[in-house]
Amino acid sequence: MTIVFDPFCGVSGDMILSSLLDLFPERRDDVISKLENLGRLLGIELKIKLEEVKRGGIPGKLLVIESDAMRIDNPMEMLRTFSKLCSTMNFPEKISKTGKRILLRIFEAESRAHGVEMRRLHLHETGDIDTQIEVIGTLILLEDESEVYSTPISIGKGYVRTEHGLMPVPTPATAQIMLKSAHKFRLGPVEGELATPTGVAILSEIARPIPDSMSFNPTRIGHGAGSMELKEIPNLLRAYLLSHEKEEILYMVETSIDDVTPEILSKVQEDLGSISLDVYLLPTLMKKGRLGHTLKCLVEGTKLREAIEKIFESTGTLGVRYYSVKREKLEREEVKLNIPIGERKFKVRFKVSYLPSGRRQIKAEYDDLKRISDEVGLPIRIVKEEAERIARKEIR
Repeated sequence: MTIVFDPFCGVSGDMILSSLLDLFPERRDDVISKLENLGRLLGIELKIKLEEVKRGGIPGKLLVIESDAMRIDNPMEMLRTFSKLCSTMNFPEKISKTGKRILLRIFEAESRAHGVEMRRLHLHETGDIDTQIEVIGTLILLEDESEVYSTPISIGKGYVRTEHGLMPVPTPATAQIMLKSAHKFRLGPVEGELATPTGVAILSEIARPIPDSMSFNPTRIGHGAGSMELKEIPNLLRAYLLSHEKEEILYMVETSIDDVTPEILSKVQEDLGSISLDVYLLPTLMKKGRLGHTLKCLVEGTKLREAIEKIFESTGTLGVRYYSVKREKLEREEVKLNIPIGERKFKVRFKVSYLPSGRRQIKAEYDDLKRISDEVGLPIRIVKEEAERIARKEIR
């Protein structure tokens, strides 16, 4: 499933959630019911409505959250509450981890903006129950292995009145989130604040910047409405559901180095491995006959900025190149089997992929093979051959 957000008039947490609820009407009642259950767990009154409105003559959905919950003004308490909700509701670990990263983006940005340690930070609007509802609801709707992109984010311009008085747009917290985001931003198109910290944090975590070379074929469109009616432009966030394609857009990040030892490069390669889909070193003959290496890593858009910063910090290089690349993947799935090796049975994970011709490929996971090899004292080659032989018989 591929989704593209188009924040031509900015973004907020409620607009993201309402655009997805409009995009997936068949899931609307179930998701709203789950979110209202969170209120019962917290012992508060919580009512969530999705109202049909028009913005600039275009129909969209407006998310209305009614609650008697007190604002949580401490980031650490809010993170504990979020973890409790995810655990009690048995949400997948992915929702819990991604949600915490979104909240940390907001809290760390607020901390930097106000020059206060995060544990001493006093939350304002982001401490409302709305923030947790918007984050959890969005992640429930994107629970499947979704590929999510966003066009450049409009942030507004001028000034906005806040609890701290008149502030420039983007507000200090939003600006701090922008600094750590891989997305592109644009001022305007109207006066005022169009992009909120929650909205920018969610898109920065879940979506990649849409590459200029990417073309797409929408099959559905959802509209999430902002609370204000603007004269100049429809106050809407568009969400497109695309037809399924095997092609995905990634980024290749690379730099050429001739003054870093192989031992250090090995550590850099290991560190990049945690955020990259692939990372490798190529021997390179540079100017003036100098021998060096080209470090290359393949990353998703959401990890682009982190990869660039890690390369700068770890290698001391003066420049990093990056460009979008297309990748096609075979359809694949993971299958777990109990495989007899000797007199014992071991759990082994297999990657099962399907060639365009329809033929299957079955490959056992290396970590499982190594573990079994160490335990039974057989060469890993023998363990691999036996495990895959059995898997070819059992996997249909």
